[in-house]
This record gives sequence, structure tokens and C-alpha cells, in this order.
Amino acid sequence: MVDAALAQGDNDGAGRFYTELGTRLHESDQEPGEPMLVEAAAAAGVSHLLDSLDDPALDTAAAGSLAEALRLAGPDIGSPVLHLDGAERGTFGPIVSPPPAGEEAGRLWDAVVALSAIDSFFELKRGRTDPPRFQPD
Repeated sequence: MVDAALAQGDNDGAGRFYTELGTRLHESDQEPGEPMLVEAAAAAGVSHLLDSLDDPALDTAAAGSLAEALRLAGPDIGSPVLHLDGAERGTFGPIVSPPPAGEEAGRLWDAVVALSAIDSFFELKRGRTDPPRFQPD
């Protein structure tokens, strides 16, 4: 359904739906399936896209998006893949827990942009010591 929203030029709807899915999967521990999709679509205001779930063209779009992410960022990545305009390649991440807000979010973005401009940059990682937190402090 994200691809269906994007195909209609509804980036905001795609983002809202993706957020609603993530909240249900990762914060509420809901079981993936049609009831969860229907609930997330309603909360995101994109219920009209539920009919697109059976559209084979969207399966092709999703496969193409994955292929492009792997081409840009490499085979041993996860999600999200970030690709900035003008960059030769994409990167996995950033993964932050909890997500920053305000000035801290701006500093993180500036750092990601700076690292993306360095062709030899591959990875910056540390071990997880706490469970993920999805809301800012």
C-alpha cells in the first residue's frame, strides 16, 4: 500500500501508513495480517488504497524498489535505506532509539548528509544495550 500511495503522489499518506504499520508491529506487537492492515490504513487515512493489495503491478514496484535499494546500499543491509540526491550510493539507516527531536534531529540529519557525501564511508554502528524506543523522550 505504500507503493500505491506513492504511485498516486501521496508521499504523506505513504509515510502515515508506514508509521501506523510500524507502530502496530513494533510497539503494540500486533499480529501481521489483513485486520492490522485495515486498521493501519484507516488510522493513516488511506483506506481507499486497500483495493490495491491485489494489484500485481504494485508487487512489481515493490520488487523494483528492493532491487534499487540493494543496488544502492549493498546486499547485507536492512531497512530503511536512505539515498540522497546526488549521492553515488545509499546507506542503511540511520537507526535511532528513541528518535531525536528539534535541534538534535537537525544535527543528526546534517551528520547523515555529511557522511553520505564521503564515497569511502561504509558503516557506523554500536551494539544495542536497550530495547528499541519509538517515541522521543
